[in-house]
Amino acid sequence: MAVRLCQGRFVSWSKKILHLVVMKQGLITTNAYISTLGGGYFLCRYLDHAKRMAGKQYLIAKKLNEPILMSQCCIHMAYSLIHEGSYRSAYNIIVNQESIAAKLQNNELKAIVSSAKHYLNKIKGVKALKEIRVKRLTKSRHKELLSDNNKIEVGVVTEAMSDNFQRHHVVKLVD
Repeated sequence: MAVRLCQGRFVSWSKKILHLVVMKQGLITTNAYISTLGGGYFLCRYLDHAKRMAGKQYLIAKKLNEPILMSQCCIHMAYSLIHEGSYRSAYNIIVNQESIAAKLQNNELKAIVSSAKHYLNKIKGVKALKEIRVKRLTKSRHKELLSDNNKIEVGVVTEAMSDNFQRHHVVKLVD
């Protein structure tokens, strides 16, 4: 009889553990779907949906108790904010994630955060450059830009400008 009680407790405990395992597997699968959707929305420039997916992915990472994944979700949010033009919010997120990456001592996460910070600085520079050029564009400058001497081939992508991950390469043109 003592053995039977022990087995009953073991079976009850096993069912609870199995339920937790199934729940964790469901969260991991859902996270993969949300990550894919968020990336697709981001590439298509549906930034509101991309931010929403990053937020949902963050909540799942929090339930999974995965601090590295949580930090990556914050970086996804920062990229969306960068493209939206909310540079200060993106910067604050990136700086916060820098300190988290240092605490976690995860080199991959440090590299991801560093790339996001570099991208933010480059995009800010390009946006500022475009704003300056638009403000100073006069009729004579417009004619000069359209002359045959300043023709630029549009749409030509070289090997140095692309990679297998469909990422944007920021190139700053100087006069």
